[in-house]
Amino acid sequence: MNEKQFNDLMLQIITNVIEEKHEKHFVYNRIFKKLMMSDKTNKLKLAKYLLGRLLRESYRIFFNAQINATQNCPHQKKFSEPGKIVYH
Repeated sequence: MNEKQFNDLMLQIITNVIEEKHEKHFVYNRIFKKLMMSDKTNKLKLAKYLLGRLLRESYRIFFNAQINATQNCPHQKKFSEPGKIVYH
């Protein structure tokens, strides 16, 4: 993979991360609004739980994209190729 292909891949990864995070936030925002309109007595506890889930899922999206970018990085492949090993 050359530098241009990697840059195109990075732009695609960034676009996907932004879109996926936006979708997750939209879903959780809708759930949160339903919670606020409900007559539940433990709204604070449920809201904290929803926020924690959103943060974990949002981080997972970013983390998976980071792994994908690292695996496709052309510079990483230069260092991972084993050179000649001389045993004396």
